[in-house]
Amino acid sequence: YMGEFAFSGMQPRVSRVAGNDLTEEMIAKLCSLYTTSFPDLVDLSPATFVEQTLGLHSIADCIFLFLEMPSQDNTLPPQVIGSAYVIPYHNCLFVSNVCIAPEFRRNGYTKLICSACEDIAREHNRSSLAGNVSAESEGLIRFYRSFGGEIVQNAISDNSTSASMVRMVYHVPNA
Repeated sequence: YMGEFAFSGMQPRVSRVAGNDLTEEMIAKLCSLYTTSFPDLVDLSPATFVEQTLGLHSIADCIFLFLEMPSQDNTLPPQVIGSAYVIPYHNCLFVSNVCIAPEFRRNGYTKLICSACEDIAREHNRSSLAGNVSAESEGLIRFYRSFGGEIVQNAISDNSTSASMVRMVYHVPNA
């Protein structure tokens, strides 16, 4: 996928990697991106990555999306500026850890990742995308609602170790 939005004249690309095909280098890039994007994640490292980010999900079930920005002269490897992972689950595609590096935000890049998620949902015959969002993230909730996402009541139970979360669902067109 090529981005329709440009940052400094360059266009990012979304690539996919099956969970079992993640390399240590890719995991290190994700850890760096997550640590920058989610400062509340403590001690995230390649050794703790699976436990801290995937929870109960098996890495074999995941498809990782990397939003990559090419170097200006194409002599260096692309920079990972965003990512997410998805898991086919029942009739939906569960989307998690959508993030864009802070310096690249507000350029439309989250929409590129969401578009790639829609394509994967169609390929896996899933009719919707679903994900958890902090109930306190009003801007993020507004963002997802702006293109058709809706909150599903009582989908997640709150516990004392995490912020209150809401489940958002988006029905994929032509799925």
